[in-house]
Amino acid sequence: MKSPCHQKNKPYPPPPARADGPGEPPKAEPKAAPPADAAKQAEALEEAVMKAFAAKRYEDAAAECRELIALRPLDEGARYNLACALARLGKPQQALGALMAAIERGYADADHMGED
Repeated sequence: MKSPCHQKNKPYPPPPARADGPGEPPKAEPKAAPPADAAKQAEALEEAVMKAFAAKRYEDAAAECRELIALRPLDEGARYNLACALARLGKPQQALGALMAAIERGYADADHMGED
């Protein structure tokens, strides 16, 4: 099945006009700080992940890691933990993908990887 994003031999549509005019740098949107509730939710999820691992409930750990990743997409630790959960579930290809995503986002604790 071909991707709907790119079709061979079809020209790309022209880019939309920028609101700030051609030749000017785009205006930066102010970034909103994450709400305190999101930080508390992330902290609770991190704790739940550790409890799930301790109880060897790897499906739960993987699900909670995915929720944590949805809250904090750049969190390399959550992706590393997802890789560990997937490996424990016997899903090596998915685990490798999660591990590569963790490394791409900065996870570099080789000693810890060796222990796991």
